[in-house]
Amino acid sequence: MRFWIILQLFPDCVAHGVGSEFLQRLKNVVPVKCGVFIEAESPDSAKTDEEVQLRKRRISFYLANGALLTNSKCLLFGVDYNILYISQTVSDHSMERLHCAAEEMYREIYRPVYGRLCKPYAVEHEKQVGK
Repeated sequence: MRFWIILQLFPDCVAHGVGSEFLQRLKNVVPVKCGVFIEAESPDSAKTDEEVQLRKRRISFYLANGALLTNSKCLLFGVDYNILYISQTVSDHSMERLHCAAEEMYREIYRPVYGRLCKPYAVEHEKQVGK
């Protein structure tokens, strides 16, 4: 989810509920049987303690707004991402099914460079977000 870039352009919107409102509205416009994958930089690959904390806060923000931390990660253009999922019926989806859907999505989106610049993979859930 790249709306952090938008919020950086409008710093007065940060910490005023704009991101939470966006995610709630997003859940309501996405068809019930569909959802949205969210990429959040993994704390595991952060270079500083400050960066680890920032990445953990971002993931916590998504979780607090109803996203599910999947057991999928993606190394995309050299950046390690945790993959989250948000939908109206997020609890109806198995981790295996979400991982397969995420892998298929990345394969389709990055078809010309898939395998070189995009590597989705599954991890044990407990190892994510520095747990």
